[in-house]
Amino acid sequence: MKVIVYCASEGSQSDVSGLTLKCTPSERRVWVENGKGAGGRKIAFSSTFDGVVDGSTAEGAAQALYDEGFAKAVEAVTADKVGCVLCVGSGAGKRGALLGAACELALAKLLQAADEKGLELSIAAVHVLWERLTDLLDGAAIEPGTTATGAGGDGTAQSASMLFGAVQRPLTSAAAATAALRDIEEAAAAAEAAAMGAAGGGHLAVQLTLGEGKLLLVDASDVSFAEASSSLLSSTLCHHSHAMLLKCLAKPSARPTVADTALLPRLLAPTFFDAGASARLVLHVPPSASPTIVDMLRSAQAAAKAAKSKKQSDSDRSGAVIELLQGRLAEPKPPPSAEQVVSSLRAIMGDTAAVGPLRRRLMRA
Repeated sequence: MKVIVYCASEGSQSDVSGLTLKCTPSERRVWVENGKGAGGRKIAFSSTFDGVVDGSTAEGAAQALYDEGFAKAVEAVTADKVGCVLCVGSGAGKRGALLGAACELALAKLLQAADEKGLELSIAAVHVLWERLTDLLDGAAIEPGTTATGAGGDGTAQSASMLFGAVQRPLTSAAAATAALRDIEEAAAAAEAAAMGAAGGGHLAVQLTLGEGKLLLVDASDVSFAEASSSLLSSTLCHHSHAMLLKCLAKPSARPTVADTALLPRLLAPTFFDAGASARLVLHVPPSASPTIVDMLRSAQAAAKAAKSKKQSDSDRSGAVIELLQGRLAEPKPPPSAEQVVSSLRAIMGDTAAVGPLRRRLMRA
């Protein structure tokens, strides 16, 4: 898993925390300052990540996000494997960053691959709101009784659907793909506005399928909704999926399974949390960072370090085995002596008359 931080150019209208996000993409560094005024600011958080995108430069932000967050996942799909991009955080443009220009760049690559391979590219989408699952292409409710399956140990796709049997629509052109994404985003926003008064309060998952390859794009609900309803988290299903996802990110060992009741971790279990999949976590962070955003940055930092530590540990073990084998191959073994050969023959044949003459011939050689 790689962690990418997208430093957004706009965020919540209410800034009461006094926390300000800063970033330097060239150094892959993100830090949060606490306080107001040049002399009163302190560093509340600072770390480097696998990639940092400055969203304030609108012209190049989409391409930068694709390069950092989408490219490897798309490559996995064209190789008949599973890729996953999970976007979490806050800010008005979070979903647009995932499904907007950057996603269109991914679609262009996949449509080109479909044309070259003579395959069909298809799309499916589901919406999770108040722990209820809806197919966004036909508007029907889904009972998540089917176990979602995704990447195998080598990253190859294992099932035709990772979205609990949601309808898949073929995409024959860039125009059809753009229209499908627009329909999906509008349907999700309408459902969220009707239920919560504003868009962004639900989880949106889009699956693009090319042959055996699959790309899962997930926009988790805006953390500001979880903050506003935190008092309900312990007693209702409000944003239960979001709470469980943050727990899994904060503690990498708490990897979810497809048996989990929380729909978002259950959906992500065979993809984002699978070692065989190409997974990217995109943190969309507004300039005015809330304490929850800072906690999320720390959780992502811990998850990234754990992933790198495991990879390094596996690499060290592999390197040690290779070094041992190379050392043994480099050590020439002397041929067995005549006595060793005769001793081995006696152990197999017994002390027969044929062993004596053979011993004399070996000694002469």
